[in-house]
Amino acid sequence: REAGGEMSVLEELRFGDGDEEEGDLEDDGGWMFCFAFDPDTNEWSRLSTGTEAQKVGKTESISISSYNIMAEPTADPFTTRLPLIIEALSSPITPSPSSLQILTLQEVNDESLPLILSSPYIRKIYPYSTHAPSSLLPSARNLVTLASEPFTSTVISFEERHKSALIASFDFESGSETKRLVIANVHLTSGLTDKAVKAKKEQMEKLSMFLLLNRGSKSETEVVVAGDFNLTTSTRTVETALSRGLITAETAQTVGKVIDLGGWEDAFLTPGCGPGSGFENEVDLVGHDGQEIFEGEQGATFDRTTNPIATVLEPPIDRSPQRYDRVLYRKGGSISSVGLEIFGLPNEEGRCGSDHYGVRATLNITGSGISISGTLRKNDIRNVVNKIPVVEDTTDFTPLIKPYLPTQSDISQREHAIQLLHDTFSKGGGLEGLILVPLGSYLMGTYFADSDVDVLAIGSVSPSIFFEFAARELRKLDAGGEGGDGEHFKGVHFVNSLVSIVEVCVLGIKFDLQYCQAEELIRAYQVATPSPSLPDLVFDKSLISTLAPSSIRPLNTYRDSAYLLLTIPHLPSYRLAHRYLTLYLKTHGLYSAKFGYLGGIHLQLMLNRVVKLISRSTSTTPNTDQEIPPISPATIVRTFFTYYTTFNWTAENITDPFLDPPSKVPRSARDAIFIPAIHTPTARPNVASSCTRLTAHTFSSQFALAARHLESGDWEWPLRSKKACLADFLGGSGA
Repeated sequence: REAGGEMSVLEELRFGDGDEEEGDLEDDGGWMFCFAFDPDTNEWSRLSTGTEAQKVGKTESISISSYNIMAEPTADPFTTRLPLIIEALSSPITPSPSSLQILTLQEVNDESLPLILSSPYIRKIYPYSTHAPSSLLPSARNLVTLASEPFTSTVISFEERHKSALIASFDFESGSETKRLVIANVHLTSGLTDKAVKAKKEQMEKLSMFLLLNRGSKSETEVVVAGDFNLTTSTRTVETALSRGLITAETAQTVGKVIDLGGWEDAFLTPGCGPGSGFENEVDLVGHDGQEIFEGEQGATFDRTTNPIATVLEPPIDRSPQRYDRVLYRKGGSISSVGLEIFGLPNEEGRCGSDHYGVRATLNITGSGISISGTLRKNDIRNVVNKIPVVEDTTDFTPLIKPYLPTQSDISQREHAIQLLHDTFSKGGGLEGLILVPLGSYLMGTYFADSDVDVLAIGSVSPSIFFEFAARELRKLDAGGEGGDGEHFKGVHFVNSLVSIVEVCVLGIKFDLQYCQAEELIRAYQVATPSPSLPDLVFDKSLISTLAPSSIRPLNTYRDSAYLLLTIPHLPSYRLAHRYLTLYLKTHGLYSAKFGYLGGIHLQLMLNRVVKLISRSTSTTPNTDQEIPPISPATIVRTFFTYYTTFNWTAENITDPFLDPPSKVPRSARDAIFIPAIHTPTARPNVASSCTRLTAHTFSSQFALAARHLESGDWEWPLRSKKACLADFLGGSGA
């Protein structure tokens, strides 16, 4: 009732069964205009005319976010979680102002609805909503859709009580045409039981029939489905449920057929579009925390291993991560996915706003002019990002590092030791065809006289057979070499519980030995005459696809180094620069991955980025076959220090500029420094996972100090003894 006594409509409620909603996608009695926020009155009110409700201008792209904001009775009060939810929603890359922005929420209740709609961020970015703060909600968990432009909406009811899909319809300009976009917000039945899976399948079939078959007179209608599908994706969970008799074999098969990929595209699985890029074809099995995961757990949005709220919820079957939340779009239509982000991961304090993570997809519509302009903007940004201020210098610092370089005797001794290892493994045990290849600094040519040697053995037998044979034979070899009694032999131990390593000393040289079972690779290597090069084989996708993740993991250590050897320009200069920087890090106490500083692999990837950026920045003809102008080691070293002095460790990633996309490893909020491995799965997807914000600050300040000394021509200062560095430190601290 108004102040003057007149009655006014706050909200219209429809009654009736779900059948009346299964019609044409034209505006009929089932469609309602959305609510709009008026900043002048500070109120939400329903739009009343079709023309007013559907004035959507030219849309160049669509950004659609989906977030289950949790309505569990055990959850913390929504007032305490709202800031985290808003932080999560606003954290992904902001779409261009011309894009249509849509937000689909699940598990909205009477407590959360008015709080969400009172948020200044929501009112600014999503001023149109299916609901107002005063709306009556039919259940404890409800669907709400918001957008940056006006729309109409309707509801499709499913068989199960309080289960439905919330449909929003937008008309917008695309070139000279008017197109219609329909967005379905869903929250399917939960659980992995025969009954629950059957219900999910029926719900998706009903929704698909409504959206795909009844697109009305608008031939240019595009459809998107976003929300919480509650669909178990982890093969580990499905297999566990099957083994316990919780589901039938038929249900186990049905789980993968609930979403008909013949009619729908999954934005997560679109190659090159985000954390899920190409997962359907590759073996990149790493989770949000960088640990090993099983098939179907990639890009999990409900993850008890990383989400502190989800962790305390008791699992019905197991604790495996699940990709419940998705964005689908009609296959064969005008829509294409250009990016997908997962947001709402733990912040710097390790807190989340919900037990789910959210997903945000960026979609293009063919013919809207976005594809070309979007590509140009992306290329322009990449060209800017892939430039680096080059600090040129011709100083020859070779005499300074020469005392530390391996002599001819050191080189011969390592070659002899590796041959001894190979001969030892060739004695029997099914290892006659074994391939033994060096890794790390030895393979890269950046090792010193006192460096350890990392080696990978590739064979046909199982890891257990190999390590049993290796432990027995290497103990004998170690006992017969320098050091006697096998005192350097440590047997098999593990890295991150994923990669088995044997430590052994041969001719006084410490070796770390890994093993990869790759029968097909061995066969391919032996069949051809002459044998093909190993790099050709390890980058053969068809061959690699035959290997299990447990085999790929150690092999990727070699693949990373092989890739760098094949792609790093100015390799001789890179090697000298790497050695100079290694000595600098060691003398200044910055070389210890165990204690959160840098190790060989960190420096390898950091320097790789710098050298490639220098190459791009100095090349005038990057797309031709003309000879690349040489770059001195001194230029690389000085540019390295200058670049990382001002590097934004929190916001920027140390990726390979030649790769596109740069990395498939997701960055966690806990990562102070992010240096993703080139190939995954691997023991440490972020090789800098042990680094802290304090060490990042230390790197910046120490690199700045080194840069100043080199600018003055003092190339000896960075290589001073540890004693001199300690004296400086104590003097500077007043001790």
